[in-house]
Amino acid sequence: MPNLFKKLKAYIELMRVHNVIASLFGVLVGFVSVTRCLDLNVWIPMIPVALVSAAGYVINDYYDYRSDLVNKPWRPIPSGRVTLKEAYVFSIILYVLGVASSIYLGLLLVLFTLANALMTYYYSKSIKETGLLGNVVVSLGGANTIIYGGLAAEYLYGSYGNELNFIIPALFAFTLLLLREIVKGIEDYYADEVRNVRTLVRVAGYKVASLASIALTTVLVILTVITILFFNYSWVFLILAIVTISTSYIATTYVYVSRNLDMAVRRAGKSRSLLKVSIFTGLLAFLLNYII
Repeated sequence: MPNLFKKLKAYIELMRVHNVIASLFGVLVGFVSVTRCLDLNVWIPMIPVALVSAAGYVINDYYDYRSDLVNKPWRPIPSGRVTLKEAYVFSIILYVLGVASSIYLGLLLVLFTLANALMTYYYSKSIKETGLLGNVVVSLGGANTIIYGGLAAEYLYGSYGNELNFIIPALFAFTLLLLREIVKGIEDYYADEVRNVRTLVRVAGYKVASLASIALTTVLVILTVITILFFNYSWVFLILAIVTISTSYIATTYVYVSRNLDMAVRRAGKSRSLLKVSIFTGLLAFLLNYII
């Protein structure tokens, strides 16, 4: 029994449940953008998103096995708690269950689920090594959870024509996630050498990479101003957007002013954690705007 519990714990760790929960928060934002209230039916689109997200994290660990030996030897696969074959089979099972569970939401969302499943799989297998394109794919996947929630709500309630309500927060989320991915690339500089991942920092240096993340934070400012001026968002949204942008500027500038690469790598780890707060407050800004 103790061995069984250890194996279950390793499988749960592979799925990175805390990140899956973040994906579900995106679904909630998209869903509420259409329903304008907290609705228990949100669990219906949450199931396929949770399964596909978990599968994506598992397959990522499978393909990142060699770099994790260097950077994260405590992870389930490099530590020997889960074999490569077990991880691969587990990810495929999760993918299949994720696509199958979307059938209730109609053909469009089945295809959307399948497309996102394939995107996460091929990101880990090969797209990740392209660097910036891989960052874009990851960011798109996160933004897609909001679109998924919105499309699901439209299908379940037959309430179409609300696309702009969930496209706006999806754009906001994409920008936030992309700048976080660039910062994460700085943090993973040495581990990415193992797979020769062509991240922006490895191609152009940490100054250019961190400057790009600062520029993306400025894009958030522009998006916020447009949203406030043209879409009549609430004061709650404005306050949380300011918190989100301020936190992002602090996190990205902290990396930019590093004296050398090693310092930038260390600081990027702290900044990436701070950017999680930015993503949370950014999503919360939209959620509260829609239900208050």
